[in-house]
Amino acid sequence: MEIIKVKENSLWNRYRQIRQEVFVQELNVSSQIETDENDCLNGVCDHFLIRIDGHDMGAVRIKKEKMKIIIQRFCLLKQYRHHGYGRDVLAYLETFYKNQGYYRIVLDSKYHVWHFYEKCGYCKISDVFMDANVEHVKMQKELLSYNKYDVLPDDAVVIRTEIFVKEQGFQDEFDQRDHHCIHLVFYDGPMAIGTCRYFQENGHFVLGRIAVISSYRNRNVGSYIVEKACSLMASGEVVLHAQLQAKPFYEKLGFASYGDIEYEEHCPHIWMKRQL
Repeated sequence: MEIIKVKENSLWNRYRQIRQEVFVQELNVSSQIETDENDCLNGVCDHFLIRIDGHDMGAVRIKKEKMKIIIQRFCLLKQYRHHGYGRDVLAYLETFYKNQGYYRIVLDSKYHVWHFYEKCGYCKISDVFMDANVEHVKMQKELLSYNKYDVLPDDAVVIRTEIFVKEQGFQDEFDQRDHHCIHLVFYDGPMAIGTCRYFQENGHFVLGRIAVISSYRNRNVGSYIVEKACSLMASGEVVLHAQLQAKPFYEKLGFASYGDIEYEEHCPHIWMKRQL
């Protein structure tokens, strides 16, 4: 099976023909609804033509947003269904976009096929709704997993020791706070790739010890960790004591600095905060 990113008009016309045949001719969706402002080359969406044994068999459109993709207009011609190709396409897309730093996939499934997506690891996150006069349900899959601990886990110890002690030279990495925190460890399959901790103090949450192993840096894992941790906190404010060199990173995530620069051991830090 070939999954080809559409970048030229010759492929574009074939890709559009697949969608026309499935959605308009077979499912009776209005062509005015099936085609929208996202259907253009070099636009905000990626478009893929799916082929098998030299024959065009399917199409899919991908909309990219912050750390997530939205699967749209996913279709296979009738004669290619129920052969496992749909599952293979999803697996390809998951790997392709995870390698680009997207860790959540969302899609609007036609209600009669939601069990297919469930078998592929997707969960329903909405009630049934109507779109183009067809029942749909919104579904989601996280491409990274995490575990939540109230005791400092071995995987967090290993990651923090490697990064903060060996790589950055901190001597007082582990403290009494570790006995009273929530610890999160993030996994790509069985591999622990990142960690953080948080606790409540003086009416706000304190987030810290955010660390990502070297092979997963510059892939949005740090952003994913921060956003996931914040999503687990109640409403209010979250603060963190950022290394000064990481200040721009946290600013992109909505944190604002306050107070003076302080030193933890040899390293300048600054307090930053964000509303939850």
